[in-house]
Amino acid sequence: MGSRREDITNRNKMSLNQLLVELDGFSPSSGVVIIGATNMAEILDPALVRPGRFDRKVVVELPDVKGRRDILDHYLESKRGDDVNTETLAAATPGFSGADIENMVNWAAIEATKRHEKKIRMRLLEDALLNVAMGRERKSLLLSDHVKKLCAYHEAGHAIVALNTPGASAIRKATLIPRGHALGMVNFLPKDDSLVTKKELQAQMDVAMGGRVAEELFYGPNEVTQGAGSDFKQATSIAKQMVTKLGMSEKVGPIHLGERDLKQLSPDMHNLVENEVRRLLDVRTLLNNCA
Repeated sequence: MGSRREDITNRNKMSLNQLLVELDGFSPSSGVVIIGATNMAEILDPALVRPGRFDRKVVVELPDVKGRRDILDHYLESKRGDDVNTETLAAATPGFSGADIENMVNWAAIEATKRHEKKIRMRLLEDALLNVAMGRERKSLLLSDHVKKLCAYHEAGHAIVALNTPGASAIRKATLIPRGHALGMVNFLPKDDSLVTKKELQAQMDVAMGGRVAEELFYGPNEVTQGAGSDFKQATSIAKQMVTKLGMSEKVGPIHLGERDLKQLSPDMHNLVENEVRRLLDVRTLLNNCA
């Protein structure tokens, strides 16, 4: 097994080296253009992006509200019903990529076909939007009254914190109907702005912690569930970004620390970074504010 893995690795290296040789060997009149795409440009080998190779970058951002409307108009050109308003849909889909919008329209088209309708109505598109953003409803999943009540408190915790926290995103929809892998969900409308403030990042962490806080308030610290696991993952990622990359910790300062840098830190500095992340994630602070 080990020798086979080494063989595959060696062949990949040979393929990469051959590609680099070919890139260096192209003449200006060959008429061949090689295009690569990635969403993790920071991990590319420097040999790939040096001058003469993949040295021209075209940044493709998520579409803004006008771009989303144009994409919707394109996909709905011959399928839209009279009640469809693409401006409303474009405003309700911040953060959607072109692929997300295509998926949404396809989802609505399939539902229209099932209902033997010749055009896609606005209602179908709104339902498809929620399916893309939150996952398909699982109405057949049977939950006990206790689980339903606990989920209600958990999701209400997210929603109440969002409604009362400056900088929090607007709520798109809150539901207790299971969707995807979640038993309940509060879905938010992200901003159409590429800049995010420290206040908004702190609000995102507070909202993420709101579900666990609600569980503790109503059931006690010994009756909390694993339902906040994904919330903690999201909040921890934000806190680490703030401390190690965004310069939003006064004690750590305005520095950038990648994963490799973190492994090379002194014990004191490593403890400082860890303590700052823990401080930002302290659910007790939010619990005391809500009590």
